Amino acid sequence: MQAAITRDLSVRRAGTATRIPFGQTCCSIRKLPPTRIIRLHAEPASSGSKASESHRHASKLARVLNVSQTVLMIMVDQAPSVFHMEPDVMEVGLGLGMTIAAIADLLGLQTCQVPALLYAQPKILLQPDILKENFRNLGFMLGLPPSEISQMVIREPLVLSLSPEQAQQRMGSLCEALSCTPMQLSHAIAQWPELLLQESGSVSDWVHSTTACCEALLSSKVVSTLKANLGLITKEQQQEQQRQQAEEDKASKQLPPLLQDILRAKPSLMNIPGDIIASRLMHFYHKCHEAGSTRYTSIADVVRSLAAGPDSLAVTSCHLDRRASETASVIHLQNHTEYYEMLLSQPELLSTSATVLSHKLMLVDQSLVHEDTDAIALLKLGDVGFRKQYPTYAKWLAS
Repeated sequence: MQAAITRDLSVRRAGTATRIPFGQTCCSIRKLPPTRIIRLHAEPASSGSKASESHRHASKLARVLNVSQTVLMIMVDQAPSVFHMEPDVMEVGLGLGMTIAAIADLLGLQTCQVPALLYAQPKILLQPDILKENFRNLGFMLGLPPSEISQMVIREPLVLSLSPEQAQQRMGSLCEALSCTPMQLSHAIAQWPELLLQESGSVSDWVHSTTACCEALLSSKVVSTLKANLGLITKEQQQEQQRQQAEEDKASKQLPPLLQDILRAKPSLMNIPGDIIASRLMHFYHKCHEAGSTRYTSIADVVRSLAAGPDSLAVTSCHLDRRASETASVIHLQNHTEYYEMLLSQPELLSTSATVLSHKLMLVDQSLVHEDTDAIALLKLGDVGFRKQYPTYAKWLAS
């Protein structure tokens, strides 16, 4: 009997089991902390089996729902009735509630996308009509047809976890943070549905962070004063630098509303930290200066132009430098920094490789021989428009 107790006795503490190593005697229990001894004698014999059953039920339910047990417990905390669902019944799609597959089919999602939605709104399992209500509300609130709402849900299922009240409140706070109308915000959300899940504070923080980083990168007061004290620049040069700095400070004051314009045009830029966006803006600014641009003389001019074509901020500066060198060789620019000035006025150049651009230029050049055509207007045509204008271009792409 003592050997059996020695082999099989387990002590439960805080929901975990600690097995007494083989070879120890019952007397070893006296060495355990008093809390363990009390729990050992106080627990009824049946409590262990009940706990095991609960654990097995939780494991099976988590497997059927395709979530971890930790996530399942969080879901149960929000909607306790979830724990009473029968995994065996759910697996065959019977009984109350919906299966993962049923929710995925209803929304046109992949099954791997559903657990995140359940985590955000566990009551969906018990009340599937919540999905339909939230879906209808999104269409009404954003003024978009069901087909576009479906596409939004496929890209970001969590938008359906927002109740009508939550969605309306989020719309109001985002309109204020981006200084825009509901219609403008609707277009931004349709482009990047995750925007609707952002807190208004995170939008303001991004704008303020990017502005502060730009101001820090623009500031040259300390360097200018140090150079003057060391005799590296003349007093006149210092005064000129101070004048330029005053102009840059004035321009930086215009940044917050311009950055809001950029976010409305491409809200997914919020995924990129403000300091990185600031460094990319400054890269554009300095390249335009190197090219001797008279059009983009301040950081505000650069940001204002990028609001019309913000895709350039989504790629690294190294990528832009490589594209600038390739394009400069094709269109025979004297300095590849001129590419940045062209990119600000013609953002579609970013998505045009040097090979494609070269072929387009050849076709445009041939057309200019026969008729009076605006070459720049032709190059600014998208691929669809260019194919209509030049049928041979489509054949070239297909070859």
